[in-house]
Amino acid sequence: MTDAARDAATTGLELSLQEVIYAGLDALRAARPDIDLAAYLHAAGDNGPQLFLASPTLASMKPNEAFELFGALRDALSQRDAAHEDEPTGIVAGFHAVIVVTGGNASRGLHAVGRRDEALTADDGAALARLAHTLGTVNHRIEEAARNLAT
Repeated sequence: MTDAARDAATTGLELSLQEVIYAGLDALRAARPDIDLAAYLHAAGDNGPQLFLASPTLASMKPNEAFELFGALRDALSQRDAAHEDEPTGIVAGFHAVIVVTGGNASRGLHAVGRRDEALTADDGAALARLAHTLGTVNHRIEEAARNLAT
């Protein structure tokens, strides 16, 4: 494969990863339409973590709220590992959230799903955590394929 073809294929996989991440966030919102928070933080390689946010939208947040949310999610990702993916719900930037950390060979990720005014039930939290874990696994496989293709 030529360098140009490899670069094009890698870019295609990276765009596909973004589409898959947003589709996963939509799936979480479809599973529980009453959630106020559906976010995913993806960290790969030397790049800093990238925030994907379906709810709330950045347009609906004040700048300091967006900064606080990103900072809280970044801190949660750095403090947790995939072995503790099923941590209980907690408060994240004012949201009662289920936090799911996943990891692959080329990336780490964190899903945060929750509501602003009340916690999810234990059953809803567990179901959303299982779905988030599955979505994270898919994200990491795509990231790994992109990294393998680039080398």
